[in-house]
Amino acid sequence: RDWSSDVCSSDLELSRQCFTGLGLSFGAATSELVVAHRGIELLMCSVPQGGNWLDEQIAKEFGDAIRDEAGEPILDFAQAAMRRHSFAGHLGSPTNDAERFLASLHRDLLYALIRSATFAVAGQPRVTEIPQPLPVIVIGGVSRIAGFDDLLWQAFDLARFPLAIREVRFANKHDFTIARGCLINAQLESD
Repeated sequence: RDWSSDVCSSDLELSRQCFTGLGLSFGAATSELVVAHRGIELLMCSVPQGGNWLDEQIAKEFGDAIRDEAGEPILDFAQAAMRRHSFAGHLGSPTNDAERFLASLHRDLLYALIRSATFAVAGQPRVTEIPQPLPVIVIGGVSRIAGFDDLLWQAFDLARFPLAIREVRFANKHDFTIARGCLINAQLESD
């Protein structure tokens, strides 16, 4: 039975492209970029920056602190996360210093990841042989902010990413995207 042909006609992320494209995952501790062709990982790179790093930088910038039991100030990551999650502006067009700072942080995170991937692709030229342009699927709470897509396109351009990108889609509406991907990958490997 050719399970992959059944999957290619379903409604899962990258299924219409038979699992060929880029996956970007923005987690709490790391951000990762994967290039896949027909469900096989060709390249993976990551940077040690994610939501926690953003919250730490925000707490430092805005002086978000609480006192520990000894009365010493410590960074209040919960307050910083609340600032980030309640952002009502647009990262692509910040209107004040706080918004510009938040946009700058996201821009730095995206550029670090895309630049790292650019160097990784240069070291593995076979990656450029896959059919292009490629779709990009983005997951993770860090990406759930207005204007993230604008900054992502800018990062691809600025880093001179060597693969052609067709579209950017966000998979944030699916709670089990990573679990589904793991199950599909396991099935593809066992067939």
